[in-house]
Amino acid sequence: MKITRAGTGKMAALAVCLTLVFLAASAAAQERILLSYSSIESSNSVWVVARDQGFYRKNGLNAELIYIGSTTTSVQSLLAGDVKMANTAGSGVAAAVVNGADILMTACYLNTLPFQLVVHESIKNAQDLKGKTVGISRFGSASDVAARFLAIVKK
Repeated sequence: MKITRAGTGKMAALAVCLTLVFLAASAAAQERILLSYSSIESSNSVWVVARDQGFYRKNGLNAELIYIGSTTTSVQSLLAGDVKMANTAGSGVAAAVVNGADILMTACYLNTLPFQLVVHESIKNAQDLKGKTVGISRFGSASDVAARFLAIVKK
């Protein structure tokens, strides 16, 4: 499986712009708005850069970023109203909507599964994984989706 990052910068900028547009209406008089992100990696740096460069403040938002280390937990926080916007994997949003949640995914700036397997030195190729256990962060998370995809591809 080959992973590319073509267009990630443009899509990340689009995601920030969409966030600003959708949240600007509810951010009257610098109201504090909580935004969550569920992964600490380079593609999520767009949220931190936007904060550090003052893009939220410039557009009338007093945005506070909160790290919630799982898509499933981030979606639950969004549904509970604890956060106004959650940057999560599509799998969590899809699972919530299928189960009746009234949420909307506005953008996807990463259309791959950017995962790598870290394996014991005895694993030399994909066939050596047959019958082995793979670790994930949580059921329903992006790592769960990636592991299930790997299982389907390798059959």
